[in-house]
Formats: sequence, structure tokens, C-alpha cells
Amino acid sequence: MDVHATDQPEVVTLARGADDSMEITIASGEGNAAPWFRRRFLPDETDEVRVYMQGGNDRVVRTGPAGGR
Repeated sequence: MDVHATDQPEVVTLARGADDSMEITIASGEGNAAPWFRRRFLPDETDEVRVYMQGGNDRVVRTGPAGGR
């Protein structure tokens, strides 16, 4: 699965759940904007997720346990 951000400043959050799911959110990097993209990927349905940042002053935040399949 490919997820594309924009060329604007953004914050991408990768949150791994205890069930090995991955929730990805993308919000504007300016202020505390609400995410404009939010999706939870389940390990039984999705093997790989690629996030394309596209430029801009982006930041990635990773939370949750390490690992994964």
C-alpha cells in the first residue's frame, strides 16, 4: 500500500498497536492541525506500507512497540 503526503510541511505519525496493526495519520506541520489522513492497517490484510513524503519540512513520529512482521 502506498500513502502519499503533499509537498507542504506535514507531520506523519506511525503508531504500532499491540495487535501489530499500524495507524498512520498525516496532519499539516503548521500548528496543531487535525489530521487530514488517518487509516489503520491490519497485519492480516496489509503486508507493507510505504509513505512518500514528497518534500516540504516534514517530520515523522513513531510510537508503539518495536517489531512487526
